[in-house]
Amino acid sequence: MYAHNGRAMAQYVHTDFLYQAYFVAAVNLLGGAGTVYLGDAGNPYPEEFGGHVEVQQLGRATYPFHPDLFTSTVLDGPGGIFEKFKSHLLPQAFPEGSPLRTAYGSGHATVAGACVTVLKWFFDESEIIRDPVVPDPADPTKLVPYVAPRSEAPLTVGGELNKLASNISQARNIAGVHWRTDATEANRLGEAAATSGAVPVMTPAVPRLSRRRCAPRHPGRQRRSSASTIR
Repeated sequence: MYAHNGRAMAQYVHTDFLYQAYFVAAVNLLGGAGTVYLGDAGNPYPEEFGGHVEVQQLGRATYPFHPDLFTSTVLDGPGGIFEKFKSHLLPQAFPEGSPLRTAYGSGHATVAGACVTVLKWFFDESEIIRDPVVPDPADPTKLVPYVAPRSEAPLTVGGELNKLASNISQARNIAGVHWRTDATEANRLGEAAATSGAVPVMTPAVPRLSRRRCAPRHPGRQRRSSASTIR
């Protein structure tokens, strides 16, 4: 089955190797076989936060929560967490729960920012994606041609790499083990690591990639992608 929704993406980032999605992306860009499946330091994980909410709702302790939290229908409204699960504990996609460390920043998102920045250095971001496909909404085990809306610009290598970084990063949030800022700030951290360390030493490797599907960058042109584009 191809990753076609948040639940599927959460499962993908549960068992993947950190570099796996970007390795597959590189294989595709090089013309090989494969399929791309598309706070503050010390923050507790969302799972722990949910535990504090449950304890306060039971009257056993008080925490400095923003009052808007308890007027949200997500907690006690129709179809909310309490109605469905009979507690205010945060639902988790992973049976083992969150990792045993602080939430900030996300390791998946840091690697996403770094790997996508490196791939952007090797491949022309403006190159149009040829014959794009997407999971079939009626049967996610199959792929169907992507038909863009009339007003939408063609899909490009740079745009799809941005989506890949975002999807992997946000999938960990969907799973309930990270906050949104754990992903967005870690994307920037990974990009900074790549542009300060990996990218400057990669120029000698460019000639070895002369057969790749996408047009190569000029060997002397070191291009840095803006962190704001990795959303």
